[in-house]
Amino acid sequence: MAGVCVCPAGQTLCSGTCTNTANDPSNCGGCGTTCGGLMVCATGTCTPCGGGFFKPQVTYATGAGVDALALGDVYGRGKLDVVVGYGNADVVQTLLGAGDGTFGSLTSYPTGSGGYPSGIALGDFNNDGKLDVAAATAYAAILMNTGAALGSSTDFAAGANPSLIFTADFNRDGKLDLAVTDVNNGQVDILLGNGDGTFQAPVAYACDAGAWGLPPQTSTPTGSRTW
Repeated sequence: MAGVCVCPAGQTLCSGTCTNTANDPSNCGGCGTTCGGLMVCATGTCTPCGGGFFKPQVTYATGAGVDALALGDVYGRGKLDVVVGYGNADVVQTLLGAGDGTFGSLTSYPTGSGGYPSGIALGDFNNDGKLDVAAATAYAAILMNTGAALGSSTDFAAGANPSLIFTADFNRDGKLDLAVTDVNNGQVDILLGNGDGTFQAPVAYACDAGAWGLPPQTSTPTGSRTW
């Protein structure tokens, strides 16, 4: 009818203006419904945001049985990525971040047949400026970063049943080392790094039986790392 405003599909005429009531904080869910401070309009509902609150959950599909997760700028794009490992599959997978809180599709990288990756650590193990991946399988499995993808897995002995894996420069030689918890033998295995992506034979340090994880590491006044 002539003279009557018709809004595009998905929009509503509010005070003479076509608006999307699904995300307009001044017309949230309906014309005139205004979200208050520290609130956003999400799918037509005023939702807390900021000030200690979070936006609504967004879910990204992975395989079943995720056991491990690590965060880092894997390919040096200035965007945070996600790396996951599974308790039922010999792979690690990356979800590359878009830099806006969203992530792309999964890319899979085999960790060999030595066991499922129950722990993941990221670090530049060959000092080339790229984040590599270490996974606790039946070994310490290392996947070197080529700059555009992860390379094939190389296994290094790390106790009878590795569970979690951590990285730091324990002997302050400028080369990243590995600490691997051994859940069956009640020990932590330390693998000193050679700075080229390879590691020395593990040295075991006893702890209580069933060692599964390590608390956040701290630095002593001398600069050494402790847990």
